Amino acid sequence: LVTAGADGKVALWDAQTGREIASKSGLGDSLLHLAVRPTMVALTAGDAVILYDAATLAEIRRIGFSLPSSSAFSPDGRQLAIGLGGPSPVVIVTIEGKTVQMLEFDRTWRFGSGGPRVVFAGDCLVAAHPTGRLLIYPPVAKKK
Repeated sequence: LVTAGADGKVALWDAQTGREIASKSGLGDSLLHLAVRPTMVALTAGDAVILYDAATLAEIRRIGFSLPSSSAFSPDGRQLAIGLGGPSPVVIVTIEGKTVQMLEFDRTWRFGSGGPRVVFAGDCLVAAHPTGRLLIYPPVAKKK
């Protein structure tokens, strides 16, 4: 179990005992979103998505983008969708941080500083606009 709070702390917990296993603090008050895989945690905070080892919370890498709002691991765990504020509100990157694809919305969808919330539903990517509108992308292209 992984939690992130307004106190700028991310913590890893033993779900059976309730004991804190590891934590990171001092991350500021801009912790926006967590995405979790069995081996990795993606924390959307400030101007980056930070990847951590799920067993220890050791930082693996930072993937920097302007105004990230959320992130979601692809079903195979090799890519990450990141919601962004701005004209290209969703970017697909490898977990190594290389951009695979920029996805755009209808230009009438304005995000300002808050981008969409993203989640994978099977192989499709769903992006939710803050007004509640949804956009469903077909399966994301796999980079070989």
